[in-house]
Amino acid sequence: MICKFNKNSVTHQGGAIYSSQEAKIGRGALFLENRAGWYGGAIYGYGITIGENATFTNNLAERYSGGAIYCSGNILIEKDVTFCRSCHI
Repeated sequence: MICKFNKNSVTHQGGAIYSSQEAKIGRGALFLENRAGWYGGAIYGYGITIGENATFTNNLAERYSGGAIYCSGNILIEKDVTFCRSCHI
């Protein structure tokens, strides 16, 4: 099963996912057009593992940083992860 996070938004951190512990994102996850007011348009976490073939498209952190991902700990990105037009404005 592929997880799809589409058009989620929050005022502060982690448009689709906010984790105060380690976050593990499964293979093939899709993050499309998620938005956070401060950090991590798609994901905000303290340690993140992203499974292979995940896709991040058009995610946005409006005020600070981490258009697709903001991680204040370790991050492991497996092979074939795609980032497209995710930004901080």
